[in-house]
Amino acid sequence: MENNPAVAAIEYALELDPDECHTFLHLWCYGEFDALRKEWEDIPDEVFIGADPFFNKDNVQLQ
Repeated sequence: MENNPAVAAIEYALELDPDECHTFLHLWCYGEFDALRKEWEDIPDEVFIGADPFFNKDNVQLQ
């Protein structure tokens, strides 16, 4: 099955507490991918592949 970043984002967000879930999905929906990576370091790549046009696993910088 082909990767669906929206499904991956929702599946990940449902594991968070309700406030974090809302914040995560809001940021993801508006393309704030750097903010997501900064706040949640364990997000699976599938959340970004196909959604973040600049996603390249080798270029992700963790701060």
